[in-house]
Parts: sequence; C-alpha cells; structure tokens
Amino acid sequence: MKLAHIADLHIGKKLNDFSLIDNQCDVLRQIVDWVNRLNLDGIMIAGDVYDTTFPTIEAVELLDEFLTELSELKVHIFIIGGNHDSQQRLSFGARILEKSAIHISSVFNGNVDKVVLSDEYGDLNFYLLPYIRPIHVRKAYEDFKGEGFTEAIRYVLNKINPDISKRNILICHQFVTGAATSESEEIYVGGSENVDFTLFDKFDYVALGHLHKPQFVGRETVRYAGTPLKYSFSEAGHTKTMTVVDIREKGSIHIEEMPLEAKQDLLELKGSFTQLTSPEFRETVDRNAFIRVTLTDETIISNGISELRKYYPYILSLGYDNSMTRHDSKVKAANISESLNPLKMVEDLFRGQNNREMNEAERKIVTELVDRVWRHEYEAD
Repeated sequence: MKLAHIADLHIGKKLNDFSLIDNQCDVLRQIVDWVNRLNLDGIMIAGDVYDTTFPTIEAVELLDEFLTELSELKVHIFIIGGNHDSQQRLSFGARILEKSAIHISSVFNGNVDKVVLSDEYGDLNFYLLPYIRPIHVRKAYEDFKGEGFTEAIRYVLNKINPDISKRNILICHQFVTGAATSESEEIYVGGSENVDFTLFDKFDYVALGHLHKPQFVGRETVRYAGTPLKYSFSEAGHTKTMTVVDIREKGSIHIEEMPLEAKQDLLELKGSFTQLTSPEFRETVDRNAFIRVTLTDETIISNGISELRKYYPYILSLGYDNSMTRHDSKVKAANISESLNPLKMVEDLFRGQNNREMNEAERKIVTELVDRVWRHEYEAD
C-alpha cells in the first residue's frame, strides 16, 4: 500500500500581514497532483490542518476543496487534529465523511480511532491519535496520575497495544526528543512536551506532525513530514516535500520524498541601502519573494521599510547590523540636575547606546524636539 504523509498545513496562516492562502492553494494542488500521478492508495495528514482554532471562511473553503479533489481520486484520507486545531470543529461531520473514506480522529476520550485496510499482504491497522496533553489523559482515565507528556503518551499507547504480528501505522502530533525545531512552531518552554521515540517501537511507521522540518527521529520510519511551505526564516534553507511511504510485507517499508515548489519563496538580504536598491543587485533578486532585510548602514534610514518596499513589495521585516547594534554597552545613569543641558543629556545617552556621536542631521532633529518639549508644544501636535 502506497501512502502520502503530510502535516502542518496551517491553512489560513499569515506572514506578518500577508495572507498565504493563494500559496497554500497552489501547494495543495501539487499534493493532489502527486497523489494522482503516483496512483497512491491514501494520504495521512498529521495535524495542524488549520493555523487557528477559529479558521477563516477562506481557510475552511480551501480545506473543503482539497479534500473534495482527493476524494475524487478514490483514496483513503486520514486526518488528525494538532495543537493549532479545534478537534471539535475539525471532526464535525466525521461519521458522514467516513462513507467517503475520509477518516478524521475523534475528540480524545480515552479511545484511539482505528481504521483497518487490507491489501495483498493482509491487514494494515491505522491508529489516529490527535494531539493530547497529560490533562487529557487524566480526564479520560481515572487511574492515570502522571504529569509528563512521555508518561501520558506511553499510557495511551499501552492501551492501544497493537498486534505486532500485523502492520501498524500510528498517526500522531507530538514533539519527539532529538528532533530539530524551527522558529514557526509552538513549543513548550523547557522541553516538557518531549516524548521518546522508543514509545513507538510497536508501530511499523509513525506519521508525525508538529515540527516543521522534514526529518526522521531515532529510526527512518518515525518521521516528520514537515510543512508544505516555509513559515519562518529559520526554514529558508529547507527543502519542502511530500513523503511517500510504500508499505509492503511486514518489515518492508520504502520511503521517498516528492518535492513541493513554493509560489513565493523566503529570502534574506543583507547590505547597505544603496547596495540593496541598486539596479544591478535588484536584477538578481526575486521581487515576488517574502524578504527579510538587514541593513549595514551606520545611520537609520528614514522610512526604511517603506522605501525598500518600492523595490521589494513583500518585505516582512527590517533590521540593522552595524556598530550600534553590535556594541554591547550599558548606559550609565546621569546625575540629573536642573542646570544640566537637555541636549547634552540626549547626546550622552545616544553615545552610550550607539557607541558613536550624533551626526548633524540627528543633532538637528534632537535639537528641534528638545526645543518643542521645552516650550510645551509636543502634545499640541
């Protein structure tokens, strides 16, 4: 049986104020094309289907379109809820959708949904475990008193107790110890959310969601599919893929990764304002990309992000790397007295913070502001 494994769609996500819905629509169509082209039997979606528990109408419509196109290919679709999803909303209509081979995990009540499919090698058991915290397990089982994630997941998996003579697949959304993280993930402070990969020893393949980099943990068959798109600049160097799992007889699993191309990539640019806005440099940059800029100018560029957006319309952020930002100085409190010159105070503060003297333009601005404040005109504007 050949299956696709994807996760962390985060449908409806924005980068700053830029909607990604068109980008997500494009990449989901690529996934449908791969499923069709490879003649797959099913697809596993391992949580964080939506970016928020209250998805927008356009996000819901996009998921509906995606599932409809997959369903028309007559494949089995397995969906679990992630920490970003509302399991109640995600599982609405699940019993009706089951008739169309769309299997959605239930709200966790102690029971883990199981779907059994068959092929020439026998039965294949799918277990759908949505994202759970220890509190969910304590509510479901009176005899469970544990506090940690590992204890909770171990307890639930022991309740499943799969028949190891059969082929067993677990679809879940958790943070497995040792996996590489990205900036765009929502991770518990201090690693308390971590679970050990050895908890999954009884499962032939574990389709993981939650972390955004495609990777395996501990063994090749405990895998994160990663996000289909890049959702932070820490993922700029990632290659986004759709994982394909070919499960044959017990103990025989072949894994491939199919590339997914982003409609808009993430780029980081660094240099002076003059360099980055020169025609020669701009010719080398995809102006359709989402961009983070680091300027090396020693002085702050007035309305810098607005000026740069004339050349790079999808600029997301602007920072500086210069002697001011690199200097690690502590500003000492001045002895303030009524006779101390206000301009001198600001100059001393500026020098301590930025490791240089004000230039003439900066001193002129400060002089005007001090004069206005001194004349009580600041609030009048």
